[in-house]
Amino acid sequence: MHRLHAILERLSQGLLLLASLTMAAATLIVFGGTIARYGFSQPLAWGPDVIGYLMCLMVLLAIPVLTLRGGHVSIDILVDFLPGTRSRRLLHRLLAFASAITLALLCKILLDATLQAWKTGAGTAAGFPLPRWWFFAAMFAGFALSALIFLVQAVAPERPAAALQHPQKDV
Repeated sequence: MHRLHAILERLSQGLLLLASLTMAAATLIVFGGTIARYGFSQPLAWGPDVIGYLMCLMVLLAIPVLTLRGGHVSIDILVDFLPGTRSRRLLHRLLAFASAITLALLCKILLDATLQAWKTGAGTAAGFPLPRWWFFAAMFAGFALSALIFLVQAVAPERPAAALQHPQKDV
């Protein structure tokens, strides 16, 4: 199982690298657009659309790293009421399994949408349209890897999740 954790970590880091590159590209476009607008009075008409696309891709590609590190927003009120580590681990495993199933179902929908957009050549509805399948594919990649991470956490968690590290309150 340790090897599977290492593979998921590497894949997540690869998607995080792509997310970082999209952020860098968006930053360069903002910088270039500012120079073009105020330096040459020629704004980049396509800039805002492409920046929006890049920001969406950045978020979608970073999801697996957040899943792996327990970095998502969580509501831990139920965890606070559970006595002991064993019940918290059980709850974490059940929620991880439910999350994996939910993401797997979303992946099926996204796979169908990606293939449909690929076949039809559907584009985004903006001034600078791009193929829609790019975004569906990025969403599929992020959700599929997150589903695998949740499944591994449900079956055999290697390290404690963020919810299990919740400190005990002294009353």
